[in-house]
Amino acid sequence: MHFLIASAVRNDSVLCKEREREALLSIKRDLIDHYGFLSSWGSEEDKRECCKWDYITCSNRTGHVTELDLNGMGLRGKISHSLLDLRHLTHLDLFHIDFGGTQFPIDKNGSLAKLRYLDLSYANFGGTMSSVLRNLSSLQFLHLSYNHFIDIGNSDWVSGLSSLTELDLSRIPLVNPNHWLQIVNNYKLLHLQTLLLDSCFSGDEINTLPLSPINSSSALTDISLFDNNFVIPSIYPWLSNISQNIQWLDLSSNILHGSALADFDKMFSLQFINLSNTTVGGYIPKSFGNMSQLQYLYLSSNKFNMKLFDLIQNLSGFTERS
Repeated sequence: MHFLIASAVRNDSVLCKEREREALLSIKRDLIDHYGFLSSWGSEEDKRECCKWDYITCSNRTGHVTELDLNGMGLRGKISHSLLDLRHLTHLDLFHIDFGGTQFPIDKNGSLAKLRYLDLSYANFGGTMSSVLRNLSSLQFLHLSYNHFIDIGNSDWVSGLSSLTELDLSRIPLVNPNHWLQIVNNYKLLHLQTLLLDSCFSGDEINTLPLSPINSSSALTDISLFDNNFVIPSIYPWLSNISQNIQWLDLSSNILHGSALADFDKMFSLQFINLSNTTVGGYIPKSFGNMSQLQYLYLSSNKFNMKLFDLIQNLSGFTERS
């Protein structure tokens, strides 16, 4: 009991670290904050405790800054290299800040190695990111989508991120889709649940995807490859090879050939399928009616030779159609 009381007193007296407070003030100086979101950040005597600043979370035990969340505040400017002084960060969210094409600080010393959550979506970063990403070995959540001017190179850096559960690279220009679509198997991303690669490629044939003899992930449930203009003769062998537990699948605005729908009924966990604008046609297999988990099926802008009503009435879990 005496220990618990002493601990509580000691935690209440913890002040944020001076170096981290200065780093946060440097970050603020490099940002344009029209709406005063960061007004609680300051060097005045009554603002010296940075753990009480808005959008900051500190460890109750050590006083180190562990979270910085500036999501969606309409800020713009550049990113201060002092960010690397926040060596205990586990959560960094800079979503929708306009950094004007500037480079994210390159971390050569593993300063951000404790990061588990990183969201830089819509942040308008530029330059090379692969050298930054390869040092973030603790990452579980990584969103880089809609940074049109960054270069993340090939997928080799992914090999060091074995704890990833969610990866979103949508709208980032990528090359070699065969390689990217095999990262789950090639790099043993055993915990990856969500893979989003929307509008990353420029219309490539992906009929030569190598298939690993052993499924590498039972965790992967959500895949989106929307709007890549892929030419896909048969998607099922690849999908079934990387995971048997896919629940959410978006292949819309690609080109599916042949009997692309024939094998989907074997993917018993599917709840959401979007195959809109994929040029599939002919007949939808009646076996789709056995997909008891399916709730959403999107097939618009295709050419079918049957009425959907005959199929839909057999989809026991079906709630929406288009």
